Order: sequence, then C-alpha cells, then structure tokens
Amino acid sequence: MLEYSQGEIGWDVFTLEYKVDAPLDTVLDPDSMVKYLKLFNYLWKMKRIENTMTKGWLRTASATKAFVRIPGGFQAYFDRVVL
Repeated sequence: MLEYSQGEIGWDVFTLEYKVDAPLDTVLDPDSMVKYLKLFNYLWKMKRIENTMTKGWLRTASATKAFVRIPGGFQAYFDRVVL
C-alpha cells in the first residue's frame, strides 16, 4: 500500500489493493504490484482532472450561452474591448 501525504482526503487516498493467487503470483510479484498501484493512482488522478475540466468547460459554455442572450451583451462587450 502506498503512503498518503498529510492533508489528503477522500478521492486523494482512494486506491485498490489486489490479492494475487497462484499461478499469477509468479508473474505479478510484490514489486510489480507496487508499480501497478502507482500506475493506477496516476491514471485515477488523470481521470479526476479530466472530470473536473469537463465540468468547468460545461459551466463556461452554459455561462457563455446565457451571456449571448443578454440584449447587446456579447457584441456590445466585444465592441468595447476591440475598439
């Protein structure tokens, strides 16, 4: 099991631990399992980042649509910025 840092909570410390029985334990020795665990944790963090970025993009896109619906909002804003 990997050690966690001070202040990590929830999804930061989520991990999987596998018990490998024979004959797989000859291929997946403890060192390999530690490497697999590190890879899993890295990919888990990347998935969480992807999820966070997707949610942020969806919020931004919906806010942009709302801004465009404001009478003169979008075009008036860019007219002031560009000119």
